[in-house]
Amino acid sequence: MKKPTRKTGNKGKGKPPRRGRPKTGAQAIETAERYARVLELRKQGLTLQEIADVEGYAGTSGVHEALTKAIARTVAEPAEDVRALEMLRLDALFKKAWEKVEAGNLTLGDFVLRLMARRAKLLGLDAPAQSKVEVEGNFKGLSDAEVVSLAIDGTLDSNEWTAILVEKMKARGFKVTPPRE
Repeated sequence: MKKPTRKTGNKGKGKPPRRGRPKTGAQAIETAERYARVLELRKQGLTLQEIADVEGYAGTSGVHEALTKAIARTVAEPAEDVRALEMLRLDALFKKAWEKVEAGNLTLGDFVLRLMARRAKLLGLDAPAQSKVEVEGNFKGLSDAEVVSLAIDGTLDSNEWTAILVEKMKARGFKVTPPRE
């Protein structure tokens, strides 16, 4: 008896099956336009229920989801575009400066290092700074407002502030792991 073969949906054309939805298809464009309309209606001051009625959503939860996605896209896409543009600029500067450094102009060495540091920061390549904090005393009795007030007044330095926050988090049941040295 022959085993049934798994259908891939490509009808033997030698192409791999498509995964996910196309980002430029008709439905994707329609969804983006609907999100834009929902965002515009919300900016005009309509309630979620009013938007649901206008756009044909079954309830306010669908409108809320559309607003959340629309806002995320509005913020994320331009940020990614700017990041990509900054990377192109940094790469172009680095290439020109590096050629001069290789040709013997060592005065540009510091500039090249600053470009590399900026690039690493932009890409999130640098590990976060870690510090060890030791402060004596019991700060559990202080309210959050008192701690903030002390920090604003400058009574507490950053190490004390960090120690108080760690102690308060532990007191509230959070697991706080000290940084590795």
